Amino acid sequence: EEVHVLITIMERVQVSPECISVFNDLKLAKKIKFIIYKLSDDYKEIVVEESSENGDWDTFREKLINAQTKN
Repeated sequence: EEVHVLITIMERVQVSPECISVFNDLKLAKKIKFIIYKLSDDYKEIVVEESSENGDWDTFREKLINAQTKN
């Protein structure tokens, strides 16, 4: 049941163009060090919550710890 619901949700979620652009900056240009993605407020799109050129692991870890969860 849970897997079916997840698959149904994922079939309806789009990836924002910004996600692709920022990912390419991370992968190809190597200027972005990390990206944090999130679901949009309407749950219809994956968007970039934050990206950074700062490669500090502790900064990244802190951002993940403080991330808000969707209920």
